[in-house]
Amino acid sequence: MVKIQTKTITKRYGRSKNTYHYKQHLLPFPVKENENLKPFLKKELQFKMNATNDTLNVTLTKQKENTKGNTT
Repeated sequence: MVKIQTKTITKRYGRSKNTYHYKQHLLPFPVKENENLKPFLKKELQFKMNATNDTLNVTLTKQKENTKGNTT
């Protein structure tokens, strides 16, 4: 079982004393999934989320690596 954690972040506007706040939501993975997560660590992942009724589906997809060196 997992719980979505919420953290409030405080940032400053440039060098001024004025601040703004925003919430960051975190989804910690269970420890037993550590081995399954290894191939995805330190990779850029595409994020997709779908919420319907009582279900939240979060899809993280690893971008395909370009093997020919093209940047397209």
